[in-house]
Amino acid sequence: MPNFSAFVTHLRRAPVTSAKPQGRQLSEVEATALYCTSLSKAVARESSCWVPSTNLARFRGGNELEEYLLTLPSSWGRSLRTATPEDIVSFCESTWLPKHVGSVLPDGSAVAAPSGLKVMLSHLSTLMTDLGRAGPWDDASQTGNPLESDSIARLRKGYTRHMRNLGYEEGSAVPISLETHQLLLSKLDQQSTTRLLDSTALPSDYSLVVQPNGTKTRQLSRLGGHPIVGYLLRPVKRDRSGFDEKPLTAGAIYQRLTGHLKAFGLYHGESVHSYRRGNMQHRHHRLGETEEAVGERALINTPSVRKKYLDQSRHHRKMKRVERKSKTVLPAQILA
Repeated sequence: MPNFSAFVTHLRRAPVTSAKPQGRQLSEVEATALYCTSLSKAVARESSCWVPSTNLARFRGGNELEEYLLTLPSSWGRSLRTATPEDIVSFCESTWLPKHVGSVLPDGSAVAAPSGLKVMLSHLSTLMTDLGRAGPWDDASQTGNPLESDSIARLRKGYTRHMRNLGYEEGSAVPISLETHQLLLSKLDQQSTTRLLDSTALPSDYSLVVQPNGTKTRQLSRLGGHPIVGYLLRPVKRDRSGFDEKPLTAGAIYQRLTGHLKAFGLYHGESVHSYRRGNMQHRHHRLGETEEAVGERALINTPSVRKKYLDQSRHHRKMKRVERKSKTVLPAQILA
């Protein structure tokens, strides 16, 4: 039988190129210096992958973990490069959770928010990857990322469910008011508005009416008229020659919205979801629409869920947290 495997391997060979060295060949010392300079520049730019607040949060989490590890016996040899999942679980239970108590249970006791623990563990995971500790944790060889382990997954899930059993409820998105929305639009320059209209590719004589086409659990038939084919908001192509035919991610929309709000001094903790809460509260509390009518418009039929959206106090804790963070001075090494 013919050896087809060898034939396929032959077809997969890298094509022969006619490339020739440009100029003289570098010496080992020169090549090493070139790589050191190039890689140093690349690493210096890596901080731009995240907004300053994310870099600050990651720095704080790593610093707290390292301070905890330094309290352990030196014979254990624990550091950020050698920490195990058990070290991180112990750090969370004994140090991080008792220190970061910003939420209140129905009985009045202060606890750390499950979402805060989740974010902190995510920051530590990225930090470990940056240190070269990538991939799932292997207990036998004690290698890999200790945050990618069953122990950490159980800690995160167990703490969340435990807090819910005690009556904990996540805070709601800060509702954006009609006044803030109108002020934001008035401050955006004409060029930004023109770019938005260009990205939608709508004829100039069309009026744009955006209505929900369903939710994650409730799908509706497409509305009549002239529905938009494709996506309303799209990302720019890598070569910036146009727009990709795919949706702009929720994270990108969030960064765009909060970036504008912060630039104009209007940010108080709002997110993309703030528009849903803000619209519902405006219609109910200011325009006098019934809870049922507001819920039907927002595709929310469950009375308990409607009440959470219309509650005017569930977001106060988040606003206070944002206010505290706004007074924090970022370390120079994070902004560099």
